[in-house]
Amino acid sequence: MDPLAQLHDIQTPEPIGTFPLAIGWYLLIAIIVLLTVFLVRHIIKQKRLKKNQKQALSSLENAQTNQAIMGVLKWAALAYFPRQQVAHLHSSEFFDFLNNKLPVKKQLHFQSLSDNHFESLYQQQENDSASLKSAAHYWLTNALPNSSHPKNGGKHV
Repeated sequence: MDPLAQLHDIQTPEPIGTFPLAIGWYLLIAIIVLLTVFLVRHIIKQKRLKKNQKQALSSLENAQTNQAIMGVLKWAALAYFPRQQVAHLHSSEFFDFLNNKLPVKKQLHFQSLSDNHFESLYQQQENDSASLKSAAHYWLTNALPNSSHPKNGGKHV
């Protein structure tokens, strides 16, 4: 008997498919998706913060009285910080809150710009609104947006 006659045809293995992938690929895909979602949310949050800052600065330009300037500051603070922290503040408490949200190096300059406008806001005489407006502008440009103090733990409503 011929030994070559006993040989069979070569059989190729089944082609390797692309799925199912190894678990490492699924982990890599999940990490990429999570990073993409985080990055997109971060970018959207930063755009909202910048938009609120620009809106506050625009409103500040139109404000003529000390009460209007304080209203812009209060609105901006409410837009960035939880309502429970800001809504009840007035006069020196509000000034202290705003001052504490500035970097330490910039607090002294804000104090000098605001003079005592926060204390005498509700008195009869109208103070010079130009210095209060410059203090408000200084606070809006240096304290906002501040990602370390996002409203409601990073969630905007």
